Amino acid sequence: MTTPLILQDDFTEITQLITAARQRAVHAVNTALIELYWQVGLTISRKIAAAEWGDGVVAQLAEHLAHTQPAWIYPQ
Repeated sequence: MTTPLILQDDFTEITQLITAARQRAVHAVNTALIELYWQVGLTISRKIAAAEWGDGVVAQLAEHLAHTQPAWIYPQ
């Protein structure tokens, strides 16, 4: 089945709208993740600098997250 030319143009416009929206969504998610990683790193650095946390705490944090939030580590 072939699509009439007029519909192809309309479909192309809609496809471009969807593609642009998806790109904006990906950009927004990436920006949020970068901000999150920055905040996590800053919090860890401050705790270590204030001698509240020792050298092995990052490994313990990773183990804690893997145990309490497995979907974060192993998404389905």
